[in-house]
Amino acid sequence: MPRIYSLSPDSTRQKTAIFYALEAGYRFKLTDEDGIAIITTPEGNNTYDIHQWQCDCADAINRDGGSYILPDERRVCKHVLWLSQLYPCPHCNGFMVLRADETQKHFSCTTPACNTIEAFQKVKSERQQMFRQREQEADVIKTHTPQDVDDILAKAEAASSAIFGD
Repeated sequence: MPRIYSLSPDSTRQKTAIFYALEAGYRFKLTDEDGIAIITTPEGNNTYDIHQWQCDCADAINRDGGSYILPDERRVCKHVLWLSQLYPCPHCNGFMVLRADETQKHFSCTTPACNTIEAFQKVKSERQQMFRQREQEADVIKTHTPQDVDDILAKAEAASSAIFGD
């Protein structure tokens, strides 16, 4: 399994680069919420839905998230890697693409009239914060199953009957 330590978004030869995907003809439909997209193959015969950075492709399903391993040990597919190099533009309904120039990485809007730029570190920080928030929400859901709630309600009802019963 290949490990991903950095991305070269401008490459048209690396399979994990967004410009490789764009040049190959993949089409991306992003929402205004980061981490959600529909990716259509160049032939138009397959689509992949990504929701909260989880893809429904065979690679992601059959390989516990995908063939690529990130530094934090999460596994992702190439579709999620591509989406990580895109960002919904906050000023127009377009999307921004990750660029790596001589001085810094940044996201640049693809809509010619927009020209919005976001710092890579800002987007990265927002994504990490959102990821931590989702992990915390998942932990809360895990700790309170429907059976737990039923047990808590039953104990509360029993206690109430004991206190307020005849």
